[in-house]
Amino acid sequence: MPSMCPKCPELKFDSRNPFASNQKVLGLNYLYSIHTYIHSMIDKITEGQDKLKKMREQVKEELNHIRRGSILQNIFRGSYQAFRMHSLGKHAKAKFTKEEVLSKSIEMIKKDNPEFEPDYDKKYFQI
Repeated sequence: MPSMCPKCPELKFDSRNPFASNQKVLGLNYLYSIHTYIHSMIDKITEGQDKLKKMREQVKEELNHIRRGSILQNIFRGSYQAFRMHSLGKHAKAKFTKEEVLSKSIEMIKKDNPEFEPDYDKKYFQI
C-alpha cells in the first residue's frame, strides 16, 4: 500500500515494487520520515511568523495612542515600541502590561530629560 503525505497528495512513497529490496523499502521509509519532519518544521515556522505578525499589529495599534511630535516624543515612541515587543516576545522574562511598558518608557526618557512631558492617550493608557 503506498503511503502518501496528506499535505502533498502528488507525492507517493510506494514500496510495492516487486523488485524493491528491504534496503530500498527502508530508504523510502526514511525519506517519508524526513518529508514529514520538514512539514512539521514548516508548520512551526509559520506559527511563529503568525505570532510575530499579531504582536506587531498589537503594538502598532497601541502606538496609535502615542502621538508623534518632537525628537524626545519620537524617542519615547520608539522606546515604547521596543520595550513592548520585548515584553510580548517568547523570551521575555516577565509579561508586562501596556501601562507598565509606558511607565518604563517615560521613566527612561525623564532620566535624562526631566522636563519631558509625554503626549499619549490617557484614557487608553490608564496609569
